[in-house]
Amino acid sequence: MAAVALHGGIMRPRVILVKSLASAISIGVGGSCGREGPIVQIGSAIGSVIGQWLGAPAALMRTLVACGAAAGISATFNAPIGGVFFASEIILGEFAPRSFAAIVVSSVAAAVIGRAYLGNRPSFDAGAFTLVSPRELWLYALLGILCAFWAAFFVRGLYWVEDRFEALSIPPAAKAAIGFGLVGIIGVAFPQVLGVGYDRMQEVFYEHVPAIHALALAVLKPLATWLTIGSGGSGGVFSASLFTGAMLGDAFGRIVHGMFPAWTGPAAAYGLVAMAAVFAAAAEAPITSIMIVFEMSNDYTIILPLMVCTVLAALVGRRLVGIVTSTDLAVAMARGKGDEPIARISRSARDTLPVDATLEQAAALLAEPDTPLVPVIGPDGMLAGIVTRRDVLDTYRGAAEPA
Repeated sequence: MAAVALHGGIMRPRVILVKSLASAISIGVGGSCGREGPIVQIGSAIGSVIGQWLGAPAALMRTLVACGAAAGISATFNAPIGGVFFASEIILGEFAPRSFAAIVVSSVAAAVIGRAYLGNRPSFDAGAFTLVSPRELWLYALLGILCAFWAAFFVRGLYWVEDRFEALSIPPAAKAAIGFGLVGIIGVAFPQVLGVGYDRMQEVFYEHVPAIHALALAVLKPLATWLTIGSGGSGGVFSASLFTGAMLGDAFGRIVHGMFPAWTGPAAAYGLVAMAAVFAAAAEAPITSIMIVFEMSNDYTIILPLMVCTVLAALVGRRLVGIVTSTDLAVAMARGKGDEPIARISRSARDTLPVDATLEQAAALLAEPDTPLVPVIGPDGMLAGIVTRRDVLDTYRGAAEPA
């Protein structure tokens, strides 16, 4: 997302190898994280590297990054439609016709290859859950609000743990040892939290998880994921969100089914719906969540509760989680917020440039590895614009071309 919004789609080639190795180790030793985040990064990096080799312009570079992300999701989950919506809704933040066709082709190609090697079957063996009574929609709406609060707990807790580990004045390897050690301690009592956890989620659909146990796992899985990711582990949070939602929904479903057995479905139906709702609230991606969970379960009969619960979770989660996307920034600028004094920006940059700065001065600042962009300040102290590495590179290329 940062590559698309700030760097013109440029990602370093080493991401492909390093992310593959680091994620395989983190997940393989039992770290509580998912493979989807790394696969998205790897796929996006492949698209970016191809674009850099071809000298593609910034707009096409961003599309290639999104194509790689869509392909990763499509092949991993056997969810080509979900991959398209993931790339458009989360990576690009828009459904633009100029990029949509390319993303579709990439997602379909990845699905075909994935099915050839992994088989053409859904990720979960979920029963044909149905809406027993229209009154159940009220319960699913309540579950959506509950999932939004749980997602906020998940996301804010992750940020808090990351900050605590970052504040420790010890080597990174020692931080990882502490984090993974604590995850191992949790895993001694609850081994279900270790690894990706898809086999444990499948137990929800087989009705093999008691309510108290499911509720405990809905709390412990986020904790284990905080420690894994916060201490430096390489992995994603998508599967952890699905796991948390499955356990939370299953516990909720058992409670409401016990109270209203005549007009409620099985607990597993609520677990399936909550999987999408928690991720939708955590990532503000309701369309992606609905499509991916629908394709992962291949169960269309639960689509109405899935839509109600997921959309409500995303709406409430937006307030609770406080996600700010590149689209939000663009909308704010369009509404006239771009003339705010730079001093009012809470997270100020270390370096700025005056409006009369030279291209060489901008290149010198942007050469620093942790400086992807530099704010440009006018004589009145107002923010006049932003210069990115891609801007400087494109300007140099344009100057080198013959007239």
